[in-house]
Parts: sequence; structure tokens; C-alpha cells
Amino acid sequence: MKSVSLGAIASVAFLVFADSAEAADARVKVALLDGAPVYHWRVFKSRYSDDIDRALVLREFKRRGFTLPDKFVEKALQRKITEKYNGDKTNLERSLQHAGKTMGDYRQFLAEEMILAALPVFVARHSKDDDSPATRAEWIASLREGANIKLVR
Repeated sequence: MKSVSLGAIASVAFLVFADSAEAADARVKVALLDGAPVYHWRVFKSRYSDDIDRALVLREFKRRGFTLPDKFVEKALQRKITEKYNGDKTNLERSLQHAGKTMGDYRQFLAEEMILAALPVFVARHSKDDDSPATRAEWIASLREGANIKLVR
């Protein structure tokens, strides 16, 4: 009987989000936000289910002149490799390859997810509002005000 490694199981779980038609591109354009493309990650599952909200937060991060140093993305990548791939980077690389993605795609996704987690908390801490789901929803709504959003799906 052939033994199955945890890395192989993780690879299968990773691929659940992709189908063969989607494996060609890492992202698909779903909208335009003030003329800039808004993308949906085809394989990676984001903390934001709404791609427009996701793009609004990422745009606000850039508007405020913030940057995310690569060392933080590398730490997050190493943490994912340790937690989900038993510390074996090769297992992650195989999973990405099977899904038609690159390590660059995954690094970009991780960086975006870090921004999406941190910016709303930063904004709440530097305002008089608390960091509640209602406050976050109001903040997102304020980002939508005046934005020119055109769906392309």
C-alpha cells in the first residue's frame, strides 16, 4: 500500500479552489475601480469575499503611502510553510505548480492578505472609533463613496 504524505494531502486541499479552466491565470479581472483593474484570486481564498472591498482596502493602503517590507511577507511565507506544509517548501512549490501558480503569485497574495488584516485595525486604532465589524463596514462604505466601480463579469 502506498503511503500518502501530509504534503500530498495539503496539495489536494490547496487545489480544491481551482478547476482546470481556471488554472491558466492566477487572477481574473472582475471590475474596474476608478479605471484600475480589480482582480479575483482564482486559487487562493481571501479574507474578503467581496473583491471590490478588497481592492478598496488595498487602494487605501497605497493612497496613504504605506509599504509592506518584504521581510514580513517572507516571515508569513515561512509560517505557512511550517504550518501547512510540514516545513517543506518543496510541498508548497508542488502545490503551486499543480495549480498553475507561481511562488510570486503566492507571495503577492500573502502580502495583500497581510495588508487586508492590518489596515482596518490601524485605521480603527488611529481614530475615535472602535475596531468592530460594524465600524469596519462603515469604513469600507466610506471608501466606496465617490469611487467609480464598473463590473466586467
